[in-house]
Amino acid sequence: MPESTKCACPSCHCMVSPGKGVLHEGKIYCSKACAYDCTETTCVCVHDRCGDRH
Repeated sequence: MPESTKCACPSCHCMVSPGKGVLHEGKIYCSKACAYDCTETTCVCVHDRCGDRH
C-alpha cells in the first residue's frame, strides 16, 4: 500500500494520498489552493486537518 506524502507547501501539514494531489511545478500539493497560493508562513490548505502535525 503506497504511503501518503506531505503537501509541498511548507506551511501545510496535510498529507496527500497517492493519486489525489495537485501537481504544480514538479511538486505535489494537497489542493489547488495550496498549489497556487501557499507561502512560507501561510497555510491555505482547505482540509479539516490542516493544522495537525503528523
